[in-house]
Amino acid sequence: MINKKSALFTTRADKALPLWEGNVGQIYFYKEELPEHFPEITEVYFRDPFNEPALSIDDAKIDAITQRFFQDNPNAYSLDGIHRIEDYYIEDKYRQFEQFGLEFMPQTWLASEQEFLPQRHVFKKRVSCRCRDVHFERLENVDLKEYIVQERRQIREEMRVFYLRGEVLRVAETRTSKTEHQKVKATGYRDLSDAEIDFVKRAMAKMPELDFVGVDLAVQENGELMIIEVNRSPQFAGYYRVTGINLAEKVFRQE
Repeated sequence: MINKKSALFTTRADKALPLWEGNVGQIYFYKEELPEHFPEITEVYFRDPFNEPALSIDDAKIDAITQRFFQDNPNAYSLDGIHRIEDYYIEDKYRQFEQFGLEFMPQTWLASEQEFLPQRHVFKKRVSCRCRDVHFERLENVDLKEYIVQERRQIREEMRVFYLRGEVLRVAETRTSKTEHQKVKATGYRDLSDAEIDFVKRAMAKMPELDFVGVDLAVQENGELMIIEVNRSPQFAGYYRVTGINLAEKVFRQE
């Protein structure tokens, strides 16, 4: 049964929103009116408030909402350990590289500290959404502190792998890779090998606070595995479309 004392915070741009309905006790929207006092909640999931720039709100308001929730529910379990605004920024790709290192991710630099070389590098926003702000040329007139330069690798296959409460789901979503001429989209699914599962588990051991993430995993042309990035608030409507598995049914503990 659904945990009626569970709560989800998200935006109207959340593509998984229809999948959450009926699988969580309460759904709240960051940019809409919230109750003066929150009801008793035992488990809460703060989704990405950055997933649609037009609907985004400033950090101070996100932090205020989060703090107010925990004033009313100090003992609620927060998925991914979200308690303050700083916790949301695990989406920062440079922060991820600092935690994963070269064992799992390609070389990554702050854009303000590294020359961009076409064909050899990718120019990305540190916190972005849905593969936006991934560029194959250096942007002009942007704040370089908000961008990274990342080594470009030759990718044979790309997958979205889901990690939930310490386990890697064996069924992964296959997808196209972002290039100058191609967008990312789900193409199908396949079972992961034991080696792929072990690679993701070893990587996620470096982020033990995370409960539910989508790992963008790549098989390089040389056969080696690589993490492109980790999405703390993953979209999974495409996964549902190709597999029929609704992850919203698995995120919250059942009563």
